[in-house]
Amino acid sequence: MEISDIRRQILAAIERARHEAAERRVRIDDAGREYQQLLDRIAIPLFRQVAGVLRPEGYQFAVFTPGGSVRLMSERSSEDYLELTLDTSGSMPRVPRWLAWRPF
Repeated sequence: MEISDIRRQILAAIERARHEAAERRVRIDDAGREYQQLLDRIAIPLFRQVAGVLRPEGYQFAVFTPGGSVRLMSERSSEDYLELTLDTSGSMPRVPRWLAWRPF
């Protein structure tokens, strides 16, 4: 194989990687904006309503909004919670199908 062919293939691979990284950053930015709207408009108010329904039934839960997520956590045990987050670790940002939780 000629050195010019190897060089061309390497440069093409580098360019593909740059292009894919740029596309991934755009997807993450778009998903982050949409996810923040989901939190603000739906998830946080819903989690607060759930906490409000549980409290009179004797289940003491509080709602926390740590850095881009919402968490409904037991006031008795910090290990009992339901959390909604955005996972950006893969090639496509997603809200995990199974939320982080422990049954209460």
